[in-house]
Amino acid sequence: MTDKPAAIAGTYSDFKIIRSRKVAQLVVEVPIEQAQALITALGLPNPAEETWVAVARLGPGGYQSQPQAISEAPKAHRTFEQLPYPQQAALRCQDMNFREFLRLEIKADWVRDAEDAAEFVRGWCKISTRKDIRPGTEAEKLWLRLNTHYTLWLSAREAA
Repeated sequence: MTDKPAAIAGTYSDFKIIRSRKVAQLVVEVPIEQAQALITALGLPNPAEETWVAVARLGPGGYQSQPQAISEAPKAHRTFEQLPYPQQAALRCQDMNFREFLRLEIKADWVRDAEDAAEFVRGWCKISTRKDIRPGTEAEKLWLRLNTHYTLWLSAREAA
């Protein structure tokens, strides 16, 4: 462990209360590429010794606007097609054009916002959560069919 201050960017992913110790436990996930920098900066946890660190919320721009870890190269961006299906579905549900597609092309005129779109996708894919859209499942086939239909619809609309 080094005594030099270090900033390591990660995402806040879980919180729980440890009643027996009267503490709150935060889970911050760090990209695997930053693991060595994290260990260099903080050392490995030692139950016999406390290591105090600070927790701060970083800017609204997300990971790209946050400080990079020690000696870390910027992470390459993945294309939409490279994203896991649940992430694709979540992004589509946020997309106003996708919601318009659902209303106009699929005739789901009740879809107004991202949550409505998520409800539609779950129903379309016959799942209870978008996390269930996994490779090799029926949900994957249904998602890919819907997403392909949307992409074709969007291309035709933009060409017109």
